[in-house]
Amino acid sequence: MQGLQRQARKMQEVRRHATALTEPLSGAEKANARADLKAYFRLARGLEPAPHQVEILDGVQTFVERCWSAPPEAAEGLHIMTVNLPPGAGKSMTISQTLPEWVLGNRPWERILVVSAAADLATLFQTVTKATIEHSALYREVFPDERARPDKTRGWSNDALYLKGLPFGEASPSIMAAGLQGSILGKRATLIIIDDPQTPVTNTKAGREKTWQLINGTVLSRGVSGAPILCVQQRLHEDDVTGKLQRHYGASSIVIRALDEDGSSFWPQGMSARLLQQKRQADPHIFEAMYQQNPTGGTGDVFKPAWFRYHDSDLAAGLTRLQSWDTAQKAGQKNDYNAYVEALVDEHKNIYVTDMGWKRLEFPDLVSEVKRIGERGPRLVLIEDKASGSSLTQTLRATTSLPLLPVSVESDKVARANATTGWFEAGKVLFPQHHPLLAEFEAFLTTFPQGAHDDPVDALTQLIGYVIGHIGAAGSYKAHKARARR
Repeated sequence: MQGLQRQARKMQEVRRHATALTEPLSGAEKANARADLKAYFRLARGLEPAPHQVEILDGVQTFVERCWSAPPEAAEGLHIMTVNLPPGAGKSMTISQTLPEWVLGNRPWERILVVSAAADLATLFQTVTKATIEHSALYREVFPDERARPDKTRGWSNDALYLKGLPFGEASPSIMAAGLQGSILGKRATLIIIDDPQTPVTNTKAGREKTWQLINGTVLSRGVSGAPILCVQQRLHEDDVTGKLQRHYGASSIVIRALDEDGSSFWPQGMSARLLQQKRQADPHIFEAMYQQNPTGGTGDVFKPAWFRYHDSDLAAGLTRLQSWDTAQKAGQKNDYNAYVEALVDEHKNIYVTDMGWKRLEFPDLVSEVKRIGERGPRLVLIEDKASGSSLTQTLRATTSLPLLPVSVESDKVARANATTGWFEAGKVLFPQHHPLLAEFEAFLTTFPQGAHDDPVDALTQLIGYVIGHIGAAGSYKAHKARARR
């Protein structure tokens, strides 16, 4: 709420400037403001754009104009750009307010949809845009086209604005602002701006999935063919809206990092390097994500790379072979993996991981994969006893002689992982140094539990839990949390 109030005060200051025209503009100034988004920003906001704002304004203008000028055969499909920058860097004023004003002044027939996680914030953007178009003498000077004036007979409210340049009979407004939960069905847009679709409060696995369903299932479908789609946000997680747009749709990107490689600030006048370093020290993980736009760059909260030890493939004979499986609910691309870890264990309970893998599999293929891996002759196959894991155990018992142990889970996965860290610290978990999946496997560990997928981690901690005695012979986790001794 305080952030929204600060945004409102900032918007009110901008509105006061926008509605005033202290002296007439020259013809060159007006022509330049119409042609160049940066020049319009400079006039309308009364501010010299900071270097990061220049990069954004130039990049966004090029992207939007390229989308609208593309030939019909190149306009098909979704055209998406993500813009990621630190909080407090003026992203909403730069894009969600300035861009719609400039676009509608130049092209009053366009239809713009602005969407935000908070309906109040989306409405705030529209309120300022409405006041600028209706009351700003500067705006009328820069954009004298009568088609860029309000058409109050069709609608002129904080919910939807119609300009005179909108084709007769067009039901969708010139600009519409809505929260993610708002009703936008039936509306079609030629430009979509998604501003802060997520907040730290909704940055949970369930929250991210719900947000993505709204974005992918509703918002993206509102664009006409060839419509540019902009998503502006600070990064929160590798599986946030930006991450999904880049992975699933190949979105292009503009990335603004708070600190350069030499430690200097991206915006010394707005955020000093000293302040940014203090923020980094206070919470490195949040800083990496929100300020450096690198949600996988910081280590997770549980496993530290300094603890990792390695072995070659030349292990002694007679070690105990264990296999551990964490299975997924479904096989779709958006669902979790079916993951396994195999290890050899010596008499001192040193755990030599020998193999690992993760795939999205339909249930019959999963059964076949467990059987194939099981041909290596494990002493025990651990399978988490939930959903597909329970069905998997039943099927394998009926069709194989594999030594199965269904593992019932009572504590959460973070607690189970924390209970194994002593074994890592003591150097008793060793990874195969030449395994082709080792780097990815370590990435799962170092980003846990913030990573998009934790299935390989669950399979590993389940195996370690059995070795160090957290899992009894009946497959239940014990209450104690033993730690390895150095």
